[in-house]
Amino acid sequence: MELRHREPRSRRETPMARARYLIRVNSNGKTGDKAGALSYALEQMEMNGLCCAQANYEQTTYITVTAAMEVLEKQAEVHKFLKPLKNSEEVVEFDSERPDDFEACEGMHVFTLAEETYLLHSALNTIPFDHDKLREHGYKVKKGKGFLSALLTCQSPLFQEAYPLHNKDSYTHLKRKFLSTLLPLGLPIEDLRNYYGEAVAYYFAWMNFYTTCVLIPAIVGILIYLFRADGINVQFDPYLPIFAYFMAIWGVTYTILWQRKSVEHSFVWNTYNYEKVEERRDEFHGEIRPDPVTHEPAVHYPHWKRRLWYVVSVLAMLPLLSVGVFAMTLSMNLNGYVTHTSSPIYVASLAHYSQPGGVFAADHPYYGWLIPAIGHAVVIAILNGIYSIVALKCTDLENHETMERWYSSLVTKRVVFLAIAYFMPLFYTAFYQLDIIVLKAEIASLFMSGEIRRVVTESVIPFFKTMLLSKNLGKGFAASGLPMDIILDEYDPFNDYLEMVMQFGYITLFAAAFPQGAAITLVFLYIEVRSDLFKLIHSNRRPLPMRANSIGVWYTVLQIIAFIAILTNCAIVGFSSQQLKEWMPSYQSNDQSLSETKFLVKAVFGAEHILVLVSVLLMWSIRMMPSWVRHAIERREYLTQKRLTQEAGAGKSKSQ
Repeated sequence: MELRHREPRSRRETPMARARYLIRVNSNGKTGDKAGALSYALEQMEMNGLCCAQANYEQTTYITVTAAMEVLEKQAEVHKFLKPLKNSEEVVEFDSERPDDFEACEGMHVFTLAEETYLLHSALNTIPFDHDKLREHGYKVKKGKGFLSALLTCQSPLFQEAYPLHNKDSYTHLKRKFLSTLLPLGLPIEDLRNYYGEAVAYYFAWMNFYTTCVLIPAIVGILIYLFRADGINVQFDPYLPIFAYFMAIWGVTYTILWQRKSVEHSFVWNTYNYEKVEERRDEFHGEIRPDPVTHEPAVHYPHWKRRLWYVVSVLAMLPLLSVGVFAMTLSMNLNGYVTHTSSPIYVASLAHYSQPGGVFAADHPYYGWLIPAIGHAVVIAILNGIYSIVALKCTDLENHETMERWYSSLVTKRVVFLAIAYFMPLFYTAFYQLDIIVLKAEIASLFMSGEIRRVVTESVIPFFKTMLLSKNLGKGFAASGLPMDIILDEYDPFNDYLEMVMQFGYITLFAAAFPQGAAITLVFLYIEVRSDLFKLIHSNRRPLPMRANSIGVWYTVLQIIAFIAILTNCAIVGFSSQQLKEWMPSYQSNDQSLSETKFLVKAVFGAEHILVLVSVLLMWSIRMMPSWVRHAIERREYLTQKRLTQEAGAGKSKSQ
């Protein structure tokens, strides 16, 4: 690979970082003097301690960027990284003036590879540059944007894409570690954190914890299934109300315990102070004016403008949600979900195709029922694609300052649509048709088809696609010195989180209809987590490591599902089945009097109120921060204060 610029003299003797970034120069840009703008960009990177090497492949220029450790150390100080001191219990904010005072975490390195990559990205984005200079070369960039972000997002951008590269040694080590995941709960969480960062590690830590916690309901559900009396199904099983109430409490307890586990991880990974440091999005823009606290120039965006964009987002989302509900209604008629002619969503011209003898009926000799099932999946995928584009655009227009707020807003929009797509048929069957037998069959079908689809589309196909692309690379690729990263897919954790959250919804919202769900989930979790890890390691580019102290907005989604599950399980037990009536023999008649119906309603909502009360008491009584973490943080603060006091005393004595 040809070295484009020599290293700055002041950095030549300093150690270089392991982290590398690859920038792809836009080969399609027609605007301005690209050569002049590129030369200026490289000059600015060199002047700020970065080292660049250029390579050309298929008429496209790629720039590999790395930096001296001194540059990253200054960034670590700006971002207030917490690091342990040598021979001390103290964990303090990193000081670039005394890097040798800090304990190494990976061999001789103070920072993990993920932290180095994060800091390199920050260094790239904080390079000072002259807007007028770029404008002279024909590239107009918005003020307030960072260097890298500006050149990626300007009109006819100079850079087409930029992403961190895999590190050969660490990447090979991680691939070997993947073999250990064949054992249950054998995920290399710390290795993932050191290589991919806390945000990715949190997903797999959550999956690990989820697998552990679902073991108890899986055993209970299997026991209920095995010891069920002959001839008894879910409609009349007297033990399912107990299991449903247990699962409702389990769901809330699980979210509480995960929050405690999440706090433990944030302490061990030294990200518990993350919220104190505002990590600004590269794309955030606004008016440059003095900060009211520091009086330094800062980007300001009025809150009232963002609130107006919230209104615009709602107005844009509602028509698409209405189209989604309408499409789901038509699909449910074709798939045979709607059987009552009195149903408000019954469409006779479509429903008759799924009736016995119809072309889409379940008894069709040539599996005609597959046509609307496949059509349903295709339509939802198309609508989800359109909705995702609109949701992304609306979220960008809201101009969130931090990445966390931006991502939370995007996830909220997308989850609303997909929750309707996933749960609308199930809620209709459970609470309108009141058919628990059909509900159980639908959930079982979703479990099986969903898992097969995920493994094939998310792991198998991308893996073989990568293999095919690597074999078809031109002869000039090896000579270019470029890494294989350029043919890998981008990593997006959204679908991984979504599938697991929806699976959590299946086993908690409808526990009274499908007690085997937890056991099936346990098996699928073993497959899913290894499928996701395989995809991440073998088929995806290395994502930009992000600091995190939790799973973010997904925890809120889990909490909402857990509390809704209290109501759904109580309703299924009392209204959608005969389960509760098995405990009240005098109310087993279908022809109930008004007083008997009132008593049943009181029993259902009485149970719901008790479960809510128990859940609130659990949240109140179980501390979100474990005692040992609280004491350890207090110990760290005490030691730091003690050291500062001693240093201040020593400084006074010297001055005297």
